[in-house]
Amino acid sequence: MSARTAPVVLFGFMGTGKSAVGEILARRLQRTYLDSDAEIEREAGAGIPVIFARQGEAGFRRLETQVITRLAETENAVIACGGGAVLRPENLAALRRHGSIHFVLTAQVDTILARTAGSDRPLLQCPPAERRQRVEELLARRAAAYDAAGLAVPTDGMTADEVADAIVRLLNGGMSAQALHATS
Repeated sequence: MSARTAPVVLFGFMGTGKSAVGEILARRLQRTYLDSDAEIEREAGAGIPVIFARQGEAGFRRLETQVITRLAETENAVIACGGGAVLRPENLAALRRHGSIHFVLTAQVDTILARTAGSDRPLLQCPPAERRQRVEELLARRAAAYDAAGLAVPTDGMTADEVADAIVRLLNGGMSAQALHATS
């Protein structure tokens, strides 16, 4: 797969905008949009909360790896990966084998809490008073994996369109990641 056709992959914690940005980015780049969580649900015939309830997180992560390994072979795609996909080295290895370009969407805890309020995400099923602590713990556990996964793109205070535009500029060599947030 050439660099021109290799997948553009979005990683990041839940609520950072991977799905919304991914759809817009795929349109802007004239690529196919693929969402690993949606593919998992389609293949399993059940929603992610049901998969977690039946198979636990370990079972879900196995399914996720199977799906990501398959999606990694898709040329001319933008792939939005689930928030925990970076936790399994085999996911990154499968994507890197195909020369994929990785971006990690980031957001502050307050932004994540606002964006995920009322969601049925299995890892946030806790009393509302404990959600902040849960998000902070998960972010801390995943920090090194996110840092190693790709170029960080902050999404706080930005629309999905603005983030997609910024990634297009980064792909075209138009700005640094550090300058990204300062211009929005």
